Amino acid sequence: GIDLSAVAATNARRRGFANAARADVRCLPFADDAFDLVVSNSTLDHLDDTAEIRSSIAELHRVVRPGGAAIITLDNPRCPIVALRTILPDRLLRATGLVPYDVGPTLSLQGLTRTAEDCGFAVADRTTFMHVLRVTALRSAHRTSDPHGWVRRALRHERRARRLTAQVSGHFVAVLAVKPEVR
Repeated sequence: GIDLSAVAATNARRRGFANAARADVRCLPFADDAFDLVVSNSTLDHLDDTAEIRSSIAELHRVVRPGGAAIITLDNPRCPIVALRTILPDRLLRATGLVPYDVGPTLSLQGLTRTAEDCGFAVADRTTFMHVLRVTALRSAHRTSDPHGWVRRALRHERRARRLTAQVSGHFVAVLAVKPEVR
């Protein structure tokens, strides 16, 4: 696991993730074709602009072996909560505690798909997810005494991904991007 924050990487190591390191997704300290699978979980939407998102996806492509995959998620700009967060001033978001971290631009599901393909991936699957209010989900997750039951209940909401409104109701967009085999 990597994080731009040295504090986050240190905390991850303390929690048992021995290989957690401080690194920047825009310039990964790994060899070409190093991994079978890379997961970028709502990381790239904290960068400064969409050009950095694109170059980071190209960097993920570089470190995934041929035949390997990347799972990439971003905040969904078509979700009303994400859209509202985008136009509100940072100081208001921080003061209310709704968004205590930096956020940047993001891509729609179509934009993420197109960008991954432009970077050399073949998109094998794509979806939206977390079809509930994120803040409500996080608060209820912290309060639960039955984490397994909480996950089962939360997954029931994911049936909404099959609805026509999924492009709006999902808080996140995601692609399963496969690096083609070399021929």
